[in-house]
Amino acid sequence: MEMPTKKQNSGDDFGFSDLSDEVFHRILNFIEMRDVARLSVVSKRCRELCISNPRLYLSNISSKSGGPRFNSYVDRFMALRCVHGVKTERFVLRWSFEGSVDQDEEYRVETWLQNAVNLGGVTEVRLKFFLPGPQHFALPLCVLRCNSLTFLNIDGGNTLLKLPSAPPYFATKLQRLHLHHVGIKNDFNLGELLSCFMSLKVLKLDNICGMKGMTITNSSIEILSITSVDRQLCDVEIQQLHKLYDLKLVWIPKSSSRTSLKISAPNLQRFQWAGITVDDYSMRDSADLLHAIIQLPAHSRGNHNLVKILQSVQKARHLELYDCFVEALLKHGFLPFSFHSVEH
Repeated sequence: MEMPTKKQNSGDDFGFSDLSDEVFHRILNFIEMRDVARLSVVSKRCRELCISNPRLYLSNISSKSGGPRFNSYVDRFMALRCVHGVKTERFVLRWSFEGSVDQDEEYRVETWLQNAVNLGGVTEVRLKFFLPGPQHFALPLCVLRCNSLTFLNIDGGNTLLKLPSAPPYFATKLQRLHLHHVGIKNDFNLGELLSCFMSLKVLKLDNICGMKGMTITNSSIEILSITSVDRQLCDVEIQQLHKLYDLKLVWIPKSSSRTSLKISAPNLQRFQWAGITVDDYSMRDSADLLHAIIQLPAHSRGNHNLVKILQSVQKARHLELYDCFVEALLKHGFLPFSFHSVEH
């Protein structure tokens, strides 16, 4: 076999010179930031390609990463991207502040996030934080104002997330918003914030705590999932969501509080509700309902609403009633019941 000559491969970048920019960037997506730093000193081309990667992944969730030296390297790396005007298409940040000895670490992380967003072009941002104790993380306003952003995923690791109040304008192209394991102050109006995203189609709220009431009025939402919310949540109101066709709700509020669930989604096609029944329930007629799944226990509160629940899913073609819910219906004399359109 003929050995490669220096003309074919310079020998100082281990064959990376033979790879296209796109393939090189794809490889970078599978290695940690510390290894990217090592690769960037192999050759001039490796350095340029490491800096110019449009998909950026930063993390100190590793035994190899973290510490002041690593943070300083990321500072220089992000500064070089700004100098060269590198636009970030996808930005993923997984960061733990636990045991940090860097007093400015939170400020640094916010600066990296701002640098990635402010150059424009970013369409996807995924954030995951681990903060010790009662600390909170303030989401930079520039993230929500980014006009190119279409997908935002925030996992707070049960951290209090400080969101900005509704500014003059927000990301007009944001289509998917996922919030996981975050705390939100009770006096913060989440519904007002969400109503600013006029293109929002998918909203997923998972393990959100701190709020006693939640009102969602964004008429552009098509898919809504509210799962494993804090037991302090007492009232959920979904108003005039004309485009909503898929609704999932997993909710077990405190037994000592009065609760309510009000749904207005005339074009709803799929409805899933798990947890316990509420004291006040209403769902306006959903003539297009195709699939309904009810997972409510037999000995739950609000048993007077059982017939209302049946009426709200009366026109579903595919109906799943879990055995515990059927037991409650039999116990209170609500069966048999006439279902107009059930096929399965």
